[in-house]
Amino acid sequence: MHKATVITFDADGTLWDFRLVMRRALSHVLVALRQAVPVPAAHALTVDDMVGIRNDAAQASHLRCSRVTFRVQRQDSHGNGVSTFTGALRRQGE
Repeated sequence: MHKATVITFDADGTLWDFRLVMRRALSHVLVALRQAVPVPAAHALTVDDMVGIRNDAAQASHLRCSRVTFRVQRQDSHGNGVSTFTGALRRQGE
């Protein structure tokens, strides 16, 4: 994986196709996850699953707060992702 040399912010969506960039980033995350946690649950997880986790967290964040920051949404996404993955690992161990 390449080191980032530039970071940009595109709050209004005019510079980058956010969905495309998000999906590419999540595909890299999946590769790293599968290497770090080589279990069937990691290999069963898809980019679409991860996008769904992100979307669920975004919706929950907006229901919880009238003004959602990126930090809140990121924390919610991380928590939902960890609990989803942990639940899948537990089910495989049963």
